Amino acid sequence: MPPCPSLRRATPAGLSSRHRARRDRRSRRSPRARGTGPAADHIDGRQILWFLLDLAAVYVLVELIVPCLIGWTHNSLLPALQHASRSGRFEFAYSHIFVFSFIPAYLLGLLNARFRRRAAQFVWLVPAAILVYKFVTFPSPSVFQRQFSAAFHQYFGGGFVIPEFRSWQEFASIATSNADMTRGMVQIRFTAPFYAGIGYSLAAWTGFRITAPIQSIGATLLKVTLPSRKS
Repeated sequence: MPPCPSLRRATPAGLSSRHRARRDRRSRRSPRARGTGPAADHIDGRQILWFLLDLAAVYVLVELIVPCLIGWTHNSLLPALQHASRSGRFEFAYSHIFVFSFIPAYLLGLLNARFRRRAAQFVWLVPAAILVYKFVTFPSPSVFQRQFSAAFHQYFGGGFVIPEFRSWQEFASIATSNADMTRGMVQIRFTAPFYAGIGYSLAAWTGFRITAPIQSIGATLLKVTLPSRKS
């Protein structure tokens, strides 16, 4: 008499065959479904490339565009508006580092937000890490001053007093003898990229959060209006 079908399914051989079938189905899944393989590696590599390009854009903005913008504002825009600054060029520049680094970077980030790159939201991490390292390792100038207050004054403090120079000899004398000149150069080098990175990443985050709802609302309106036009 042939064995009962229910007993055949319950035998260890039947169970092992079903396990093998499940294992074969799992092994036949595509690499894209598991998030690995050449496609995923290509996506990750592209995100890293975009991140590096966004980071380079922030530093190019700080190193090249911001100084030109500060000089144009101090020498041309404010006198044209009858609000010429009484402070020297370097004193004006170092006293407005946040404004001239954060706002242009935020506007640049808004222009690039239409590409919807998630990597741009994390650009601020690199200049933040560099600034934190410089802040933590900054030596205290004296035993009577705490390291935190000295580092905060070095990288975030204001109150610059830098006279205007009229010759290269005066500029060399100010650059070597004025402590605020050195402190301002340090803030341009390390603090300004941090401000710009925050503005750029915030603009990318804002665009990423606002663009998607606007696109969904637009798609909904199109679906509602198109049938009515056809009718």
